[in-house]
Amino acid sequence: MQRISANKIIDLIYRDFKPADSNWIGDAWDMIGEAIEAIGYHTGFDDVAESITIANHRAKLPFKFREVNHVMYNNYRLLLGGDFTTFNVASEADDTVVTDPYRQNDLNRLIEQWDALETQKPGASPEEAEIIQLKQDEIMVKIQKLVGELGIRSQGPYYYGEYYQLANDHIYTTFVTGTIIMYGKSFPIDKDNIPLIVDTYKYRQACFFKVASVLLMQGYKHPVLDYVAAEERFEFFRKQASNEGKIMGISELDRFSRMWTRFKPDPYEASTMFKLIEQ
Repeated sequence: MQRISANKIIDLIYRDFKPADSNWIGDAWDMIGEAIEAIGYHTGFDDVAESITIANHRAKLPFKFREVNHVMYNNYRLLLGGDFTTFNVASEADDTVVTDPYRQNDLNRLIEQWDALETQKPGASPEEAEIIQLKQDEIMVKIQKLVGELGIRSQGPYYYGEYYQLANDHIYTTFVTGTIIMYGKSFPIDKDNIPLIVDTYKYRQACFFKVASVLLMQGYKHPVLDYVAAEERFEFFRKQASNEGKIMGISELDRFSRMWTRFKPDPYEASTMFKLIEQ
């Protein structure tokens, strides 16, 4: 879909409201951003990849990220961790372990399996490496569960693999320093840092009525429109604009048909992000 600057919405407000001042324009950018979020991530956002340098287990997230899809490190996807005490991430806390001989034996066995698979990676073909990584990911889920049950708060002598966590506008990693590539979605902006919006009638109307409803709530006047009516129109066009992004074009339908009607599926396609499967 083609996009235009959100200045178009400002022009529409001037045309229909004829406000006597321009004090509202700064707030309008926030309102348009809220409209974009309300319409949905699948319409009007950019897919981005950002290289980030980790220092002391952490890095501040780039402000433009609205959603993080996955993180790559040393050409492998990092697992998303769930407990900040696990592995002593970005912490100086002392080691504490609640021992359970049965769970500890299971944990040691899983760690040996994970390490054995790691030794198979050097010299493996890309296809074999993908299969090995999938097996390691399955083992890592079991390891993380046992680590949580045992109450382990640091790595100690073990090597469990690497993972990341997100909190408070930062990314935290199990490794102290390194470079990661973060993939996600962001607000598209023009050269003047003004948001870009999808250039369709329904999308423009959704953004317009979002700004209009907030301006009416702030006390600005319109000859016939009130806050309730503007909010209802926003909701109507928001749903229309959201669904518009899901409609496939002719080429997209053709690609989907080739993917759907293949005779033999590949169980490992997800590991390559379904690359080239439409061929």
